[in-house]
Amino acid sequence: MSKENPNAPLCVTTALPDCPQVAMAYVPFQQMSETYDPEKALHCGTLFPELNKPFHGCRKGGKQ
Repeated sequence: MSKENPNAPLCVTTALPDCPQVAMAYVPFQQMSETYDPEKALHCGTLFPELNKPFHGCRKGGKQ
């Protein structure tokens, strides 16, 4: 809501739609940025550093 119009939806500036609706799932648009060189991209499984999210967890029961 805004001070000018208390019934207006609250809108935020992000990579999401202008006025995202409650209870709707959204995936933000990827902003093009730096990229890995081809060899590192193949090793990491992604061209984009911001998508490089290695999993360092463990299996159920604490075993790796």
